Amino acid sequence: MFLFFIKIVFKNIILEYKGVCVKSVLTKETTKVRGLRSTLVYNFWIKGKVYSGNSNVEDLSKAGDSICVVYLDWMPSINRPLSSFAESNCNCN
Repeated sequence: MFLFFIKIVFKNIILEYKGVCVKSVLTKETTKVRGLRSTLVYNFWIKGKVYSGNSNVEDLSKAGDSICVVYLDWMPSINRPLSSFAESNCNCN
């Protein structure tokens, strides 16, 4: 459990300081984390490949809206919604 926690913290620190911002689209697909309420999944595209993640958006009527996502340029599968960070200098265009 401790290693899992360290892995998450490490990823968040790298994303916060080395991440790249991109606009993503909220899909109609939902996910549940640890039995909590359903949240929308987001998709974004890098070099023709689609990546996805948990948006933490519980309002299912927001499907189709855009949100800003931060990802690692060298590993886009590591990504988080910009809203996951307290502060950020990211601007999504």
